[in-house]
Amino acid sequence: MKKKLTIVLFCLSSMMVFAPVANAQSKKEEIKEEIFSFVDTVPEFVGGREALIQFLTTNMEFPSKATKKGVKKGKVYVEFVVKKDGNIVNAKISKTSDELFNKEAIRLVELMPAWKPGHLNGKIVNTRTTLPIKFGYDSVLDAK
Repeated sequence: MKKKLTIVLFCLSSMMVFAPVANAQSKKEEIKEEIFSFVDTVPEFVGGREALIQFLTTNMEFPSKATKKGVKKGKVYVEFVVKKDGNIVNAKISKTSDELFNKEAIRLVELMPAWKPGHLNGKIVNTRTTLPIKFGYDSVLDAK
């Protein structure tokens, strides 16, 4: 009986340890159809640039580690795929000014609602997109 209880407790504790890892990877997805980088109509945040700025401004949390280290500004380029249905998957850092901002940049991108997908030759397609996110600047995005 004691052995069974130990096994059950081990299984439960393993689930608790690995569940957050599995959840964090839920936005990683194998896409079986082609992913395009150059399209006729690029994916767009629903509501446009101003809505994207509002979303980022409202949801951004300046990393406490950056504050503790005296880092006041940073810029992170997050690459991701906007699927045909507008959902965002496979977010990763393509360039960063400081790794202190990477986790928050990924969190913001994965938090975003579905976008308007890209189009190529009149068809909706999976599109690779890069979004530069700025921390500690007057604007969270570059001037257009």
